[in-house]
Amino acid sequence: MARIWIVEDDPQIGLLIELTVKKAGHEARRLVDGVELERALQKDAPELLLLDLMLREKDGFTLLRE
Repeated sequence: MARIWIVEDDPQIGLLIELTVKKAGHEARRLVDGVELERALQKDAPELLLLDLMLREKDGFTLLRE
């Protein structure tokens, strides 16, 4: 079982991805923006990060570079 984080600001898309990941037998955590991701990364790290590229505030490319 992998620890997978989903960064998606659209609630319906985020929920769909989260449910799909869980149905595949993995641990899923949904985050809504880069600020929430940065806070979460201070405490833990995922094995896989599914990152929306068109986020508000900081886009996914910026978060990936940082």
